[in-house]
Amino acid sequence: MSHKPEAMRAKLRAKIAEQDAARGRPLTDAEKIANLEAALDFAPGFIMGKQMSHFAVAVLGQLKRTAEVFDGDLVCKSGRDELVSMGLAKRDRKFASGQYKGCQINELTHAGREQAARLIDHEPTTRN
Repeated sequence: MSHKPEAMRAKLRAKIAEQDAARGRPLTDAEKIANLEAALDFAPGFIMGKQMSHFAVAVLGQLKRTAEVFDGDLVCKSGRDELVSMGLAKRDRKFASGQYKGCQINELTHAGREQAARLIDHEPTTRN
C-alpha cells in the first residue's frame, strides 16, 4: 500500500502539534533526538538500529540474567558472535590452567547491559 509522503507528513505534523498542546510546550531538539533513539532501541528485534536475529536476542537475555556464561553453557554461539560484532558482548578471561583450562567467559559490555535493559525489560505498548 503506497502513501503519499505529503499526506504522511501532514498527519505527523498534526499529531506533533496535538502533543505539544497537551504538554504546553514544544519538544526541545534534545528531547526529539532522545525520542528517536528510544524508538529505534525499542523496535522489536532492533538494537542500535540494526536487525538482530532471534539467536542474538536469546543470548542477550541469557547474558543479562547470568552475568558470566562459559562457552559451553551458551544457548547459541552464533547469537553470541552477532552480539560481539555489534560491541554488545565480549569473550574474555581465557583460563590457562586448572579445571576450566581453555574455557572463555562471555559477558555483556556496558553498551550490551544498557541495550539489554531497554530491550528485555521494556514492556511493549500498543501503537495507534
